Amino acid sequence: MSKEMEFVRVASTKDFGPGKIVGVEAGGKEVLIVNLEGKYYAIGNRCTHMGCMISDGVLQEEGVQCPCHFSM
Repeated sequence: MSKEMEFVRVASTKDFGPGKIVGVEAGGKEVLIVNLEGKYYAIGNRCTHMGCMISDGVLQEEGVQCPCHFSM
């Protein structure tokens, strides 16, 4: 039996200019959203090594750099 995912609106695309990183909460989870050349991506917003907020990091060509240990 599959569990249907519920859509949760957290912002509008107008809130995300090119290269912008935003941290939001959706369904009780911390999520990072980024606009890369008009495509939107979302991942968990906590670093798995140190628990830092990735949305406080810097967007690089390879990805988002963690603000705590500078990993991608």
